[in-house]
Amino acid sequence: MDARQVKLPLDNIEGEDTENASSSLNEILFQVECPKRYGQPVDITACQKCKHFVETATSSIKCSFIRPLRQPRENNTMNELEGNEWLFFTKSVLRTSYRSEYGHKLRKKHYANKPPRLMKHIIEFFTKSGQRVLDPFAGVGGTLIGASLCGRKATGIEIEKKWIDTYHEVCKSEGIDTQEMVVGDCREVLREFADEGRIFDHITTDPPYSIALEKTMCTDKYKKDWQQRRTNFDKFSDDSRDLRNLQTFDEYYDAMEEVGKLLSPVLKEKGYLSMIIRDSYYEGEYLPVAYELGERMKNVGFVLKGIKIWYGTGARVRPYGYPYSYVPNIVHQNIIILRKGK
Repeated sequence: MDARQVKLPLDNIEGEDTENASSSLNEILFQVECPKRYGQPVDITACQKCKHFVETATSSIKCSFIRPLRQPRENNTMNELEGNEWLFFTKSVLRTSYRSEYGHKLRKKHYANKPPRLMKHIIEFFTKSGQRVLDPFAGVGGTLIGASLCGRKATGIEIEKKWIDTYHEVCKSEGIDTQEMVVGDCREVLREFADEGRIFDHITTDPPYSIALEKTMCTDKYKKDWQQRRTNFDKFSDDSRDLRNLQTFDEYYDAMEEVGKLLSPVLKEKGYLSMIIRDSYYEGEYLPVAYELGERMKNVGFVLKGIKIWYGTGARVRPYGYPYSYVPNIVHQNIIILRKGK
């Protein structure tokens, strides 16, 4: 019986700001990605009781499960997934434990990079092989790498050239063919794309979540003694066009609405737009940023089809509010699913 290797995630968990994360170590040490459950993390004890479990190696699990190859239904005009894969994606909660891979040590300098396998997971649902994907806030290219992993063509727009250089460096080191990256403000580049008549099959992106908020619980006062309170993140760029450098949330919402208006002409009819957004906590109040952006996208012709909650294990937590009041640790992110037109 053939067995496949399933690596135990003992070295590092890919995600945001995880360089020194240790607060969720106990949560991830005894979990493994389950092939039968499409890479979802499961307890290692449950894994060892599974009929597909073979043995535990030094840093991996040997698993005998092989998903049968099935052809997609002929009337599936959306993707190439089988029924079970389709159903799995439509669940409103996604929990992942992606290991460090595809140049994560380089990509994590961006501090908001997304796992390529997460982006692959999204892209595979909304496209077929060979179709075109656009990311207007491409960063270090997690979307483009995800597209490469599943045979899609991708274009990224990034305002800061150094992140494009990082993407090219990752592709070189990992042996991945580079895809199109355009440097510039997406609000300017999208107008050029529309004038050229460029059309994409799906748009997926991880835009700035908010304006730059004041740091709390991770300043010099705390980071010396508390590992989970350390961060080197300051800002993505000094460019005044960078949405994170806006002064108020209203300005940010207005700018994102403008982006949505510019995305519509370059997305095919009834095509889907997916955005990964984290909510914010600002001046003592929880701000449902994902909901607000969903409403703004409706203003420019998109229909809100759903929100998936994504939780990546290993997310850092801090003792906000302790011991006086409730302040949430926002460890989840929202994947907003919108469609162009009704």
